[in-house]
Amino acid sequence: MADEYIRRQDAIDAFNRIKNTLKNPETAHYDTLMFYEIEDVLEDVEPADVVQVVHAHWIQTSAEVENGNAYYYCSNCGRGESHNPIVEVPYCWKCGAKMDAQGEE
Repeated sequence: MADEYIRRQDAIDAFNRIKNTLKNPETAHYDTLMFYEIEDVLEDVEPADVVQVVHAHWIQTSAEVENGNAYYYCSNCGRGESHNPIVEVPYCWKCGAKMDAQGEE
């Protein structure tokens, strides 16, 4: 199972919302201290080594030629390549964009 990554500030905000709804006056002080400790721990967690996924699509710019290939360019970076339309090319070789976006051709 792949890890799921969340924004640190979103986690801190969620804890703060819970902290603000504490009802028991006898334990509220201790509960509040616990939430401050959790917030401190979250702020100290090292960020994961991830990159943002860029979504794009291939845009066909030529008709198929004798070998069945056609020319396409990436909707993200504009870099082109030639491949057969029936061959799935899931990533742009230049910018790394994932070719799963829907777009106007």
